[in-house]
Amino acid sequence: MTEKIPDRILEQAVAWLHRVEAAPENSALWRDLDAWISVDESHRAAWALARKSWTLAGDVPPRFVARRAPALRWRRPRRIAVGLAAALAACLLVFVAQPDIAVWLRADNATAAAETRELALDDGSAVTLGADSAIATDFSAGRRAVTLLRGEAFFQVARDPARPFTVQAETLIVTVTGIAFDIGFTDRSYAVTVASGAVRVEHAGAAGTREVALSPGQRLVIDRRTDDAIQTAVAAKDIAPWRTGRLVVEDAALPDVVDAIRRYHRGAVLVMSRSLRKRRVTGVYDLSDPARALRALVGPYGGVIREVPPYLITMSDF
Repeated sequence: MTEKIPDRILEQAVAWLHRVEAAPENSALWRDLDAWISVDESHRAAWALARKSWTLAGDVPPRFVARRAPALRWRRPRRIAVGLAAALAACLLVFVAQPDIAVWLRADNATAAAETRELALDDGSAVTLGADSAIATDFSAGRRAVTLLRGEAFFQVARDPARPFTVQAETLIVTVTGIAFDIGFTDRSYAVTVASGAVRVEHAGAAGTREVALSPGQRLVIDRRTDDAIQTAVAAKDIAPWRTGRLVVEDAALPDVVDAIRRYHRGAVLVMSRSLRKRRVTGVYDLSDPARALRALVGPYGGVIREVPPYLITMSDF
C-alpha cells in the first residue's frame, strides 16, 4: 500500500497550484517550485497528484512540457478558476477525503463524516462515537480493551473492579474501572476529559512513560510533537459537547480545532496560511454547519475560506 502523503505536504502542493496558475510565465516561480519538488519523494508525489487532478476533474487535458528540472509544467487553458477548483476538488476527494483503509479494516465500529453513533459494548458499557471516528474492541474473561483508531469517543464504563477498562489511542492509554470520560486525538495532540470517577493516563513519549491521575472536571492535553502536557479544569457542560453539536475550545491550537470541525465536513479542509496555523483560539462553534464554523474560527484573524462544493474548503489570508 502506498504511504499516505502528509496533509501539510498536500496543502503546500495545492498552494503551488494557486501560484503557478496565477503567474504561469514567471520563470523564477517555476524554479522555486522545482526546488520544492526536489526536497523529497513526498513533495514529488504531492505535486504529481496535483497535476493529475486536472485530468481527474474531467476538464481540458493539460499539455505538459518536459523540462530538465524535476517539475513538469503545463500551458494552461483559459478557464482557470473553474478548472483549478474542479481539479483540486477531484484530487482531494480521491486522495485526502477518503478514510484510511487500514483503519477501517481494523475497526469493529466506525462513523462517517458528520455522523455520531451510540453503541452498547459487550460488558454493558456504552460509547458515543464521534464523527469520522473508529474503534476496535477486545473483551474476554479477564480483559476489557478498546482501541481508538481515529477521532473521538465518549465512554460510560460499567463497573467491574476485577476487569479494568482500558482505552488506547496510539501511545496513550487510559485505565478505569467505572467512569464517564472523553478521549480523542488529532495529528497534533491527545486529549482526555473526565466527567465522573477517576482515570489513570499513561503516555509513552520520547522522554519516557508519564502517568497522570485525573479527577472529574479535569482535562489533559498532550502535544504529540513536544510531549508537553497541560492540565485544566472543565465545566460539566463543556465535556464532550460535540454530542449536542457544539465544539467548545479554550486556548487550543487552531489546526486542532480545524481537525475537529473537519470531521463534520464530507470532504477536505486545508489551512493554506502558515500564520493561521500558528494561532491559538477560544470559542464555541456550531458543528452542524462546518463552513460557518470555519469562517467564525478564522474571521477574527483576517482569514478567508473558499468552498468548492461539496468536497473542498480552503482557508487562507487572502
